[in-house]
Amino acid sequence: MNNNFSFKSYFFNIYIILFISLLIRILFFTSYPITPISGDAGGYINMANNLIAGKGFVFQNTDEIKEEIFYPSIRRAPLYPLIIAFFQKISNGNIDLLRWFQILLDVMTIFLIFIVGKKHFSERVGYIASWIYTFYLPFISLPTVVLPETLLAFFSVLIVFLLLKTFDQNFKIINAILLGITIGITMLIKPTVQLLLPFFIIVTLFCKRKSLNHRIRPIIFSLIISTIVISPWLLRNYNTFGTPLLIAFGGGQALYTGNHIENDGHWVSWDQNDINEIKEEASNINPDPKMKLIIMDKIFMKKAIKSIIAQPLATAKLFIKKFIRFIDRPPSAGYRFGAKELNAWYFPIGAIAHFFHILILAGFLLSFYYSKKQYIFWVPLIFVIYFVLLHTVTFSIARYSVPILPILCIYASYGYSKALRINY
Repeated sequence: MNNNFSFKSYFFNIYIILFISLLIRILFFTSYPITPISGDAGGYINMANNLIAGKGFVFQNTDEIKEEIFYPSIRRAPLYPLIIAFFQKISNGNIDLLRWFQILLDVMTIFLIFIVGKKHFSERVGYIASWIYTFYLPFISLPTVVLPETLLAFFSVLIVFLLLKTFDQNFKIINAILLGITIGITMLIKPTVQLLLPFFIIVTLFCKRKSLNHRIRPIIFSLIISTIVISPWLLRNYNTFGTPLLIAFGGGQALYTGNHIENDGHWVSWDQNDINEIKEEASNINPDPKMKLIIMDKIFMKKAIKSIIAQPLATAKLFIKKFIRFIDRPPSAGYRFGAKELNAWYFPIGAIAHFFHILILAGFLLSFYYSKKQYIFWVPLIFVIYFVLLHTVTFSIARYSVPILPILCIYASYGYSKALRINY
């Protein structure tokens, strides 16, 4: 009987990784102070409460809540408020049940990362990527925040997994169907993914590799499936607002805010003069309050395009700044270590998070040195490029990088496993 301790047998064990990741997240949730719910989280909870009250998908600002004004809204995609409403309903308003659900989903994300790494790179890549994600501070705390990023991280890895299956030589139609369903569900959580499949089609058309070109039809099929999945919401929007194309309001505002030269692409407050002018212009076009956001978004879009055309050099410089903001730091809104008033560990923990983030980016860049020109490397990369371009052109903050961070963990694992010659 061999009683010798084997580090390798524990390091390369997915069940131990999942147990440790779950334990860390539970310890953080139960021992670290919860910050007050505000901002975007408050908006999601507001919609969930209105759903529970039978008012439908209604979003109210502070003044509308005070005056008890409510009308159908298109400010948020529907699925996350529905999920919040479900857990609040079955727990008598206790938001912590949602947090427990997100913790379990985050552990499932780690298992998905392992599967993607193992099936499409190597088993050691799957293990190392799982460890990286397990100890990355933002992902330890993200499940305790009432924001859809934990769901987006899970569905992002699932989308990449199904994309790889769709581009695989042993293609099966079920993979394209599942990809379409997954994309559709993700759009109903946050619509930033709605142009992903068209982006893949365009990139594939320009790709000279025949091994990729024959996958255009399955991607188009997945696009059709995703449209079917979101069609009930599109029908609701058409019946309510007269437009079938919007999942949620914000595309025009994101482009306007992200390219606001005077504000350096940072968030534009709603009480600024130019915003008030746009609100007044929208009210003059159509006084119906439920149409205000849609009309404002169109005005935002026109003004943003006009500004980009009028100031191309300044806009190009701003693109570079937004690119750096998107990737140069961990998503601080995701880890509650960032609240200075909570404890004295704010700076050291922040430093650890930033150092870990730099290691992930360095491993990602290192992976290119060892990459092989095959779809298993380039398909996830197209996914990453899509989100980088999207937020470089529109509005960029570190939190919006959450969908690509699990994929960067896999790339970093590949790079370091090759460079350090880690065998299993």
